[in-house]
Amino acid sequence: MSNPYEPDPHKPQDPQQGGSGGGFSDQPYGQGGQYGGQQYGGQGGGYGGQYGGGQPGGQQFSAPYSNPFGAQPYGQQQPTSTDGVSIAGFVLSLTCCLSFVGAILGFIGLSRTKNDQRKGRWAAVSAIVIGLIGTLVAVGVIVFAVTVGLNTVTPGNAEVGQCADKSFEDDDAIGLRDADCDEPHDVEIVYAGDYSDVEDAVADEGFDIDELSDNEIAGVACTTLVGDEYSEVQTSEYVVGILAENVPPGSADAILCYVERSDGDELDAPLAD
Repeated sequence: MSNPYEPDPHKPQDPQQGGSGGGFSDQPYGQGGQYGGQQYGGQGGGYGGQYGGGQPGGQQFSAPYSNPFGAQPYGQQQPTSTDGVSIAGFVLSLTCCLSFVGAILGFIGLSRTKNDQRKGRWAAVSAIVIGLIGTLVAVGVIVFAVTVGLNTVTPGNAEVGQCADKSFEDDDAIGLRDADCDEPHDVEIVYAGDYSDVEDAVADEGFDIDELSDNEIAGVACTTLVGDEYSEVQTSEYVVGILAENVPPGSADAILCYVERSDGDELDAPLAD
């Protein structure tokens, strides 16, 4: 009698059964059989075949995608150009007269370079800072110049009875600054007119004006031209001086005559009677 469990030698063996046995394999679990066809990470199926490209020992997970051109991620584009408004503002902020315009362009450039839309934000910030400082300096200089100009006494704007302090003095010129006659001051204006008046006064006194020094001209002409209210200035307690619009003066140039104390002390009250 034949053994019913003995395999028929003439019948082909099922490769899925993995051996010469019957329905059960004598191989260890995971080798051969329906679970042992391919190990994980091998060729063909399993996770190794899916992510490893079908190569033995392939990686189970691929590397993150990298951009070979080094571009920024989507939505983070780099600025491609430098903002001309910011650069122009920076240049103008360095000038003495257009620093205010430079500051304005700096504020505009600050908006144009926001969020790295354009390059040149440093120029916009610098234009604002330098432009504002330059503007303040320019305003200060203008205010100072206007103040000095309004307070400066010249032959063209001098008035008789006006008091002044000396802002500077040298051998050829003198500077006068408006002062309060009721406060201590250096000089008082006793005559204002044209140089032709001086020429006439010197000639009336019998002198040749070309042969006189400036002090002699002042002594002769100014003491003659002053009004009666300044009669006391002809005493030795005071000295007179003359200031012309131009040096040497022409007949049509404005002049003024001033009086100061001979001892160098300040005047403390108006001289006019």
